[in-house]
Amino acid sequence: MIRERQPAGGRNSCRRRRSTCQPLLGAALLVLLAGAAATPARAGITARLTPTAGQVAVGAIFDVDVVVEDGDAFNGFDLVIGYDPSRLVFLGQPRTGAPGELMTEACGGAPFHFFDVSPDSSRLAVSYVLLCSGVEVAGPGRIYTVRFQARDVPGATGIDLGPGTRFFAAGIQVGAVDLAGTEVQIGTASAVPDRAPAVAPLVAAPNPFNPRTQLRFELPEAGPVRLRVLDLRGRVVRRLVEESRPAGPLVALWSGEDDAGRPQPGGLYLAELAYVAAGRPARAVTKLVLVP
Repeated sequence: MIRERQPAGGRNSCRRRRSTCQPLLGAALLVLLAGAAATPARAGITARLTPTAGQVAVGAIFDVDVVVEDGDAFNGFDLVIGYDPSRLVFLGQPRTGAPGELMTEACGGAPFHFFDVSPDSSRLAVSYVLLCSGVEVAGPGRIYTVRFQARDVPGATGIDLGPGTRFFAAGIQVGAVDLAGTEVQIGTASAVPDRAPAVAPLVAAPNPFNPRTQLRFELPEAGPVRLRVLDLRGRVVRRLVEESRPAGPLVALWSGEDDAGRPQPGGLYLAELAYVAAGRPARAVTKLVLVP
């Protein structure tokens, strides 16, 4: 069962650097400070939503924690949390405070904290930066919590850490971020359809590429399909497919341009596919490397 949030265990590692980090105006500006923040660093960070799976009653209110495992140190992050608004209602921050103890116990200074909900209520965007001079933290520990209420729609639904989730250390983006979401069953297990069957991954070839790559996927059933190319902030660069498709092969080309036909700079992008499997929404993501 998913219960009301309990503080996540784990050590709180607060590291001070010899040099003084510059005051930051938010994770949205860290990329500029780092020269596009494309430099990978050390072993990376594993972030996940907890509990990893659970069951709630119709109308139940529950918390979902964002936790990080033991890994690289950081002092700021952007989170992009996606969910299905037809099954879940976002209720805002818990009364105990959305930032986790790994962040709140790091230093005494006031942080930068930005929070936004997308117009269609399907995505939460969070930016959080420690503004204490030279302070970084490392997992394991809880960094954030969000609260939802289950709608009167029995079934299984996912909550994801999506494209645009990033971590920073003094303005440098930390590389190799691994993300894991959670699945929630609303109502009794008997009311939940079978788990979606395993399908082949979304594949891009060639990859790395220049000037174009081909995306291929085997749709398990007919239904609405949305295939988009996103940058690392989760912004839409190119809309490749937005229509209903029959079951079977899906093939699309991306030539490294945005929707207006403008060539994009070399770097890392994400192809995000939304489709239907076992009668419910499903999602696949793959990395794209555009060679300058």
